[in-house]
This record gives sequence, structure tokens and C-alpha cells, in this order.
Amino acid sequence: MDALSFRVFACLGLILGVALGSCNPGAEPAAFVALADSTKLAPAPLIIQPASPLSANDDENMVCVQLIAGDTLRDDWAIAVRGGEPARLHAELTLVNGDVVPLPMESMLGAAQYCLGPRIGGPLRDAVREARVWSSAPITVAGIEWVSTHK
Repeated sequence: MDALSFRVFACLGLILGVALGSCNPGAEPAAFVALADSTKLAPAPLIIQPASPLSANDDENMVCVQLIAGDTLRDDWAIAVRGGEPARLHAELTLVNGDVVPLPMESMLGAAQYCLGPRIGGPLRDAVREARVWSSAPITVAGIEWVSTHK
């Protein structure tokens, strides 16, 4: 699923959630911010500094990595890379106030969005100034996105 399809799917899910009463209809819509296009990740962190701080005041705040076709997620959350060793993804955030927030909680959005979030959900203490994303082994990803959304 490409990034545009993912956004359309997520927005439809939010609309359906509001219609069924499972989302807060007065709340702001989910934020999806592209942080990087196709890129290579490695053990050295990729440092992403958005032009302006990213809002992190929602129920779920995550860095999501779009896997490329052919790479699959194993049961142990490692990514099986064609022709390479399995890769584990890692990420952390630096907030505007200087706090560093590790993102150890793994989840999937759709079939190819591998997401990392903080151990405890809910709004972060401040907006995000910087994201660092790395992997245990070299891997090419289709894109990296910031997601801040309601449960």
C-alpha cells in the first residue's frame, strides 16, 4: 500500500469511526506528515528534523515506516529483507523541551506500515523537534511518516 492509499484508508477509517461513535467527533483529524521518501536505514541513525515541530498531542503518536514490496514482517517483529539479513527497526524522538522519547512499541497500520510508538500512549509533553530512525541491518524503505491520531 503506497502512502497516498494509506492516508485515504486511514481517513475513511476515521470517518467511519466518527459515524459509529468510536472517535471523538469534536477532535482534530489525524495528522500524517511525510518525513522522508524512499531511503536506506542502517545501524547509524537517520536524523530527521522537520521544518516545524510536529504536533504530538493525540492518543497515539508514532513514526511509521513504509516497507517496500517483497519485504515481510516476521513473528518476532524483524523485517525479512530479500537478499539480506533480517532487520529490526528502532526510533526515538527529541521534543522541543529537550526530552528524549524512545519508541519501543511496535505495531502495524495496514499491510506495510511498520510503526514505532512510546511505551505509554497519550499526548507527549511537547511537540517533536527531531526523529531518529535506524535499523539493526541495512534496509531500504519506501518512506517514513509521522502519525498522530485518536484511538
